[in-house]
Amino acid sequence: MERPVTARLCADCTTCAMSSTGFTAGFDAVDAQLLDRAKVAHFYRRGQTLFYEGNPCTAVFCLRSALVRVVKTAPHGRRHLLALAGPGDLLGLEAAVAGIPYEYGAEVLRDGQVCLIERTPVMRLIEATPSLRDGALRQLAADVRHAQVERALLASGDARERTAHVLLELGRRFGDHVDGRMSVCLPLSREDLADMIGVAVETAIRQISDLRRRGIISTTRESLVIEDADRLARFARAMPGAS
Repeated sequence: MERPVTARLCADCTTCAMSSTGFTAGFDAVDAQLLDRAKVAHFYRRGQTLFYEGNPCTAVFCLRSALVRVVKTAPHGRRHLLALAGPGDLLGLEAAVAGIPYEYGAEVLRDGQVCLIERTPVMRLIEATPSLRDGALRQLAADVRHAQVERALLASGDARERTAHVLLELGRRFGDHVDGRMSVCLPLSREDLADMIGVAVETAIRQISDLRRRGIISTTRESLVIEDADRLARFARAMPGAS
C-alpha cells in the first residue's frame, strides 16, 4: 500500500480552521502549540487506511480535509459502513483514552490531509493540561450522544424516515448549498448508503426512487441533490429524537 506523504501541510494548531470546533475548541495559544508540536501532518490518498479494526491503538487522527469511511466487520465477515467522518472530526480518541484496540477501521474515501498524534504524547498532554483534558471529555461526550441518537433513530423509524434522516445529514455535513438546494457529491456505493440507513440495498433503492418521484431529491451519476430540504426534514422529524 502506498505510504502517506508526511509534511507540514497546514497551518499550525493555533491558526487551523478546525480549531473552532470539536476537541480543540477553546484552546489558548499555549495549549494549541503543545498539541501542534506533538502532531505530524500526512496527506492520504483514496483507498489508504488510517487504522484497522482490532489493531492496538497507536495514535489519534484529526481530519483536516480528508473524507473517511468508518467501518466495522460483522460476525459473518462483511464490513459495514458505520459513518462518514470529515473535516474537524477526531478518530481513535476513545480507544486511546480507554487503552483498548481500535473498535472500528478507518479508510480514506477522498484525498486529503490528516493530522496524527501518537497515543503516548496525546495522553501525556491530556493528563497534564486541563484544557486538553476538558476538550477530550467534550469530544467523548459528544460522540456518545451522537451514537445514542443515531441508535434510537435507526431503531424507531421506518425505512422512509431513516432514509430522509441520513440524506439530510449528508446534505448538512457534506453538501454544497446553493439557492436552497444541497448537492451531495460523495463516492458512496449503494451498499454504503444502505448500511448508513440500516436497510437492505433493494429497500434503499426503493426509498431513493420514491423521494425522487416526489421531487424531493434528484440524482445524477455523480451526485444527489436535495431539492426540497424542508419536505425531507418533515419525513426525518417523524422519528423520535430527530431534529
